[in-house]
Amino acid sequence: MAYLPQHLPAATALTAAELINMGRYAWSGLLGRSSKADKQAVAEAFARTHTEKFADQIVDTLSGGERSRIWLAMCLAQQSRFLLLDEPLTSLDVVVAEEMKQLLRSLKQDRITIFSTHIMDLALDLCDEIVLLNHGELEVVEKTDLDSR
Repeated sequence: MAYLPQHLPAATALTAAELINMGRYAWSGLLGRSSKADKQAVAEAFARTHTEKFADQIVDTLSGGERSRIWLAMCLAQQSRFLLLDEPLTSLDVVVAEEMKQLLRSLKQDRITIFSTHIMDLALDLCDEIVLLNHGELEVVEKTDLDSR
């Protein structure tokens, strides 16, 4: 499982390429030898997040939206079947948030994506299934039932 927290950790002195390559650690191991598959996974992660232009930039010097996309690319490079995102659109401007929504839609094709959000419209737009936390209890709801809430 790949996890993207709401508050991104510092990536002091790491370039975007170095951070995204860290997503391949489970495959490349302690010696860090990148295989052809590792390089392809990283290239695909860059492409899917449209972050190729940031490859040589220090992650912590990027804007919040750019950093979010780089960290998401690192998660994608892991090629995990499950992706867990905590408030993935928090603090993103409208344009970047729309780009992230498009990306999240595309991720539904090849992995199970679970995310938390307080934005009901986002959940209705992107989710196939919705689970609410209602007074401390989990409640699975149909999208059609949410119109009455």
